[in-house]
Amino acid sequence: MEVTIALRNSMLSAVAGAINAGSGTSKLRVYAGAIPATVGDITTQQLLLEAPLAKPAQASIVDGFLNLKAIPEQMIMTTGIASFAVIVDGDGSPVLSLSVGVTDKPEIGDNYDLPVPTTQFIAGAYFRIPSGSFRI
Repeated sequence: MEVTIALRNSMLSAVAGAINAGSGTSKLRVYAGAIPATVGDITTQQLLLEAPLAKPAQASIVDGFLNLKAIPEQMIMTTGIASFAVIVDGDGSPVLSLSVGVTDKPEIGDNYDLPVPTTQFIAGAYFRIPSGSFRI
């Protein structure tokens, strides 16, 4: 299915509203383990990193992309292999799930929502996401 840029921007505005909902700070949480079938259905997955998002989280919604504001550098909490991430709203409710992968040497079919230089997260190291964007 393909939709117009205008419709994509409208859908992303709704996503931004969901991310910015709640009284606290929305967060990006990066996990190791099996990707759950349902967004935010965390069972045995290991939380590697939790990074606060700005409020509002988006810098802009342009040409079908939701562009996030810079995410502050955060210390990695636990060592593990990152496999997915979840963005939660200000009340901690899951909003969306993101695939995580290395894109320095992309293969055909590689299309990660959260590209990282390495999926090997080491406790005590710092992780920085200077900018990010995604589309529906």
